[in-house]
Amino acid sequence: QSFDASKEIHYSIPYAHKYANMVNEEGMMSLLSHVMKNTSMLSNIVGGVKLMTKGDVRHLVPLAVDLEVPKNLPKGNYVYLQNIMTDLVMGLGKEEFLAEFIKGVRKRGYRPGLVTLNPLMLVKALEDQNLISEDLIICFNINDAGFNVFPSKQEVEDFATKDHPFMKMGMSIFSSGAGNIPKSIDYIKSLNLDYVVFGTSRMVNLEKNLTAFSAD
Repeated sequence: QSFDASKEIHYSIPYAHKYANMVNEEGMMSLLSHVMKNTSMLSNIVGGVKLMTKGDVRHLVPLAVDLEVPKNLPKGNYVYLQNIMTDLVMGLGKEEFLAEFIKGVRKRGYRPGLVTLNPLMLVKALEDQNLISEDLIICFNINDAGFNVFPSKQEVEDFATKDHPFMKMGMSIFSSGAGNIPKSIDYIKSLNLDYVVFGTSRMVNLEKNLTAFSAD
């Protein structure tokens, strides 16, 4: 896997939970064996031992960052924690997990991003831990149809139009294919977002959408 160092890269690690699955399905020794085979960092080997002996899930974060982020990803780019983990730890009341992720990402020379389905709850959790910063990106669903926008379209719309001391990225902006594309783009452009993310399987669609976003 190669990266263009001249481009800003946003890389997500959706597989932090696979380490928990590995423990559940094959036992703690399987995790420790995997760590020792795939990292030379003493801190991660020690973290793997602590996870095995103490069951402290905070050690999953540096393990995931070290093992999932490509070694050749240029420093200074963004690494995101996917919402499957972000929202899970908030639901479990383990918000310190987020602090560990942010610290682990920065320690390795990257900038942190958090993906969530409830940006208002996430911001409250981050504020409570003094984790709000200018280099942080919060990524969340927002679209004209209100599809999978939580806790409500109006609340997230209000959130997205305001200035914050962090950056905002909109995802699911085309309502997972159910929305009208031109209308969806006009709506997103009316918000105060720093980034948007969308998927496409055809280059012609990508070029068309980028042109529409660039138009006045």
